[in-house]
Amino acid sequence: MNHTELADLWNSAHTAWAEDQAPPAALDRLRACYTGTGKFGVDKLAMAEPWTGDLNAKPVAVTLSIHPGVADPAFHHRSGAWANTIQDQHAGSYAGWAARGPYFGDVWESAHGANAHAGHHLRFLSAWSGVDLSPSKVVDFPVFPWHTADWNSSAFQLDPAVLQEFVLEPIVSTGAKWAFGFGKDWWELIEALDLPILDQLGDGGRPYPTQVDHRRWLVAEGPGGLRIAAMRLDSMPIPPKQEETEDLRKVLESGPAGENLQRSMSLEFETDLSARLRELDMSYMNISRLLQAIDEVDLEISAWQAPAAGDGVDLTTRGDIAVSVRSEWADFAMEAPSGTSVSPETDGAHRLPLPTAAAARPKTVKKEPKPLGLCTDCFNILNPDGTCPMECGT
Repeated sequence: MNHTELADLWNSAHTAWAEDQAPPAALDRLRACYTGTGKFGVDKLAMAEPWTGDLNAKPVAVTLSIHPGVADPAFHHRSGAWANTIQDQHAGSYAGWAARGPYFGDVWESAHGANAHAGHHLRFLSAWSGVDLSPSKVVDFPVFPWHTADWNSSAFQLDPAVLQEFVLEPIVSTGAKWAFGFGKDWWELIEALDLPILDQLGDGGRPYPTQVDHRRWLVAEGPGGLRIAAMRLDSMPIPPKQEETEDLRKVLESGPAGENLQRSMSLEFETDLSARLRELDMSYMNISRLLQAIDEVDLEISAWQAPAAGDGVDLTTRGDIAVSVRSEWADFAMEAPSGTSVSPETDGAHRLPLPTAAAARPKTVKKEPKPLGLCTDCFNILNPDGTCPMECGT
């Protein structure tokens, strides 16, 4: 199903819902993927929301959600604001309403304030695409499009064929090359669907310059060359900020597992080395700096070993130590000082000290200002030049 056919199907479904009629039978397989009951059941009075954003905007990337969340009767029920807007302003077309980016507008924000979920996606996709996107160009697909009062993930068993038909194939037909899901639900969904895994960043995978060490990415292959990237975070699943998003794009678009990059060491070795350096409490940002420094001088690192003394790692080429990393150097907040990083001019082993944050940031001692003194006649504080502000003659 392409995105135009998807829009036609859901326009029909919305019309049926507005008239309190049965939805098209084509949606039965999608609806059957969730079996939650009671407070976890589907809100039958609320409209479905299979996507928001303009499907014809030719997005570079889209975002993915699991479900649209709790319904607000004042907006999502048949007599609500959205149903009236779809009928009055878009001739009953769900696609026409969704293309306006409704969750960024005054109607929603006057009742609920700024939509943080939509705002995070707008910021992320703008950073990814390199342009300030308008709200209509932020295309988001909930996999299960019906509202629930609460969500029971164990009651959601998504058929891979259903995901492909109702979500992935329409995304591909929009022209998008990337689809991003945020949170452990998306990570676990990719694993459960047994999609081909192309890449993993962070714990268990290759490093990338993230500013949050427990942020991880899993990249899977979808139909038509679509790349599906799931982010997992121990805290709230908020997308990375602009600078990190730009770095992430460079890493991910280097190809699955970075095979389009010229590498001085194999991916398998790099992943193994990254795991060892993480044991030394080295951040992913600093691991990335180390690997970049090695790449820049074409050191053919082939193995790593424990040092003869102390804790750390010695990287070897053809059995000889080429780079030494020690645990006391593993936590730093700045670039390594000039002359200490890997360089072809180094005589013998390339010693890469990673100074501690305290050592990297010299303390600045504040100097107390010198007292200006008091006028001996009127006892006012003197001017900086030593004269009295009261002109008493001193």
